[in-house]
Amino acid sequence: MRKHILFGLLALALLSCGRQPADQVNVFNGTDFAGNTYPGAVVPFGAVQLSPDTDVNTTSGYHYRHDVILGFSHTHLSGTGCPDLGDFLVTPGLDVVEPLPFSHQDEQARPGYYKVSFAKGITAELTATPHAGAPAADHFAYLFFGYLDVPADGVWSFALRDDDGAALWVDGICVVDNDGIHEPAEAEGTIPLGKGLHYYKLMYFDDEGGQELAWSWKAPESDRYVPVPAKSLYFK
Repeated sequence: MRKHILFGLLALALLSCGRQPADQVNVFNGTDFAGNTYPGAVVPFGAVQLSPDTDVNTTSGYHYRHDVILGFSHTHLSGTGCPDLGDFLVTPGLDVVEPLPFSHQDEQARPGYYKVSFAKGITAELTATPHAGAPAADHFAYLFFGYLDVPADGVWSFALRDDDGAALWVDGICVVDNDGIHEPAEAEGTIPLGKGLHYYKLMYFDDEGGQELAWSWKAPESDRYVPVPAKSLYFK
């Protein structure tokens, strides 16, 4: 009997050779019924949790029975009793940004990584570090839009530094056009704006290689650019 036990333990050790505990995790556990968990990318004690959102009324943002993804956001909680976090939703798209139908057969997920492919030829890959998350590969695009709170009247200057391409519209006017496939490059533009809220749209894409996007502005009476502060950005 002892020999059989030893042989069994040896067989288990050989089968698990090279595998880590994280390899045994099914991140979709708890995403159905009322489990209220999410399958996205996160690391232990990480500050961000990049994951798909299928419903704003689902506490974790994701429910396995849903067949449409609204977008991807950077903060989630598992097992909570009420909706929370789910901030800064990013929705991929080609020309039009809209909810994307998907199939679970086209999803891949493991601890720290999530990937889904859509019928429109769009693939989203997410990964996470302790303090930040990012797309896991090349060939992706972001569309940011909302309202920019301008603190004073005057001619405002905007600058983009990006790799690869980016473009900025304010009130429907293209202010900075730095489109195209290129190494990190800067472009500037000006526009007269009145104090208050103005609709903006910022488009960015990456082809291959490095990934970089920086957005800054310069006040009418200033001589230097500063990053556009988060407190000046609104969505309604």
